[in-house]
Amino acid sequence: MAASDAITRMNALVAEGRLAEAAQIAQQPIGDPRVDAELKNLGALINLRMGDLAAAIASGEEATRLSPDMASYQVNLARLHAMASHWDEAIARCEEAIRLAPAFGDAHALLCETLLACGRAGAAIERADAALSLIPKDPAIHFVRAQALRNVGRASEAIAGFEALTLLTPSDDRAISALAGATLYDSSRSPQHVTEMHRRYARAVQRFHPCTPLPREPRPDHLPLRVGLVSGDIRAHSVSFFLESLLVGADRSTITLHAYATDARRDIITERLSARFETWCCIEGWSADAAAKRIREDQIDVLIDLSGHTRGSRLDVFRRRPAPVQATYLGYPATTGLPSIGWRIVDSLTDPPGLSDTLCVERLVRLDPCFLCYTPPADAPQPQRAPVSPPTFGSFNALAKLSDACVQLWAGVLKACPDARLRLKSIALMDPLIGRDVASRFERCGVNPSRIESIGWNTSMQDHLALYHGVDVALDTTPYGGTTTTCEALWMGVPVVTLAGPSHASRVGASLLANVGLANLVARDHDEFVHAARDLMLDMPRRHGLRHTLRETMRTSPLCDTEGFSRRFEAMIRDLWSRRDEGVVPPA
Repeated sequence: MAASDAITRMNALVAEGRLAEAAQIAQQPIGDPRVDAELKNLGALINLRMGDLAAAIASGEEATRLSPDMASYQVNLARLHAMASHWDEAIARCEEAIRLAPAFGDAHALLCETLLACGRAGAAIERADAALSLIPKDPAIHFVRAQALRNVGRASEAIAGFEALTLLTPSDDRAISALAGATLYDSSRSPQHVTEMHRRYARAVQRFHPCTPLPREPRPDHLPLRVGLVSGDIRAHSVSFFLESLLVGADRSTITLHAYATDARRDIITERLSARFETWCCIEGWSADAAAKRIREDQIDVLIDLSGHTRGSRLDVFRRRPAPVQATYLGYPATTGLPSIGWRIVDSLTDPPGLSDTLCVERLVRLDPCFLCYTPPADAPQPQRAPVSPPTFGSFNALAKLSDACVQLWAGVLKACPDARLRLKSIALMDPLIGRDVASRFERCGVNPSRIESIGWNTSMQDHLALYHGVDVALDTTPYGGTTTTCEALWMGVPVVTLAGPSHASRVGASLLANVGLANLVARDHDEFVHAARDLMLDMPRRHGLRHTLRETMRTSPLCDTEGFSRRFEAMIRDLWSRRDEGVVPPA
């Protein structure tokens, strides 16, 4: 086969979804090193879409060996190594690409992304600043810089960065999506402002990327209903801790579950959970039209978004309305902003009737008593109190949630408990620059930085959970509270104090605590939060009792009731199906 024919044929096969055949062509050398390198580079991307990351890396390595001076091949290989968490190799490949092409924006952006992913957020910001001095209008570098600022708790600066990017590239829906998501972390933004930013996203994508929804097909009532779940997080991710109970408990005579994975990466969690779906389809790299067509062909009745405006989101597919009923659930604590998504699944504590209904474009469906069901790690260590002092508050939430209001709130707690310290754990704290920045933020609020303990990340779930042995009371973040972190703390016998605000993002903790009998640790304002945290820290008998009883209390609560949750979820799906003509909201 001639060189041009081979490449043309590969691209055609990929477009048709015939990936295995396309990958075979990449294995057949033409004899021209440049062409063979291009084939190997394409083969790497195809293997990735097929879910074989090891084969993708091997093919990418061969491409760079055949054409070592191609910066784009170096970047593609770096991205693959980053997906495999081969951080040093990914960074080295990015540096090589930059050496070959100093103004190659994608290489600089990927370097910053990799630094951010491996816990070097401070270095990511520094490298982004340096790159922008060389290529000041590169949108990819602006994007990752704003991401890094958001991830280290500098939300207002991140929002300014994303806002500037929307001016630089007004048709980039990823930028306006990230801007909307960043407002959740900024304590100065009202819930109404957050909602308006999500509506702004919907208006922008309709303006710059108009699409025609697929025609609605009449479908008779039937069982089981086919439920499609669209997510990039069916792996070692917080979403999986709450998705697993549904997969385990679902009654297949009532609903069948079908996965549309937006991330080709697979891990041990993916392997375990994917086996429980009726069908599995990876749509990473698919156009929105192709993905919507596949979902329509699969005759999905209810399509549920699990990502919102987070990584792996495919809201562009939902805009085409491939299913009669569309909803958003679990993975994002706010409205999507899209009128094409009819429903948002919450509960009456996260979203009390009234104000909450005005903060969403979708109609709220309340899955009471709790919209979540947690599956604890099977290998979690037993709760115990390590023999350490002084008394210790803790938070293992992502540092992005450490808003200015949160620092001020926790500083008030530490001032009320002058003998206590605060233990923080986050991947961002692997970077000493960020640890010093956090300590200085508390110092500006009158707290001695020596009282702040910063811990980076570790890959072992057991080691992660064992750190709760040295925490007496966990403090929830505000205005964007924890979910998985709150459940983990409770499972380890550590009570959590939360501040319930006016938004879903600030009220998840209230739902979780109420469902394990700890509603008295839900504060309504700053003073109540400080008093609740101080009183609990001083009440050693109560804390000791919770350490030994909270796990069993949680195990028998609605929060871990797989059977009950599954039946309620199925009933809700049937109800949404019966109301399917109500599920399309007029444009805002």
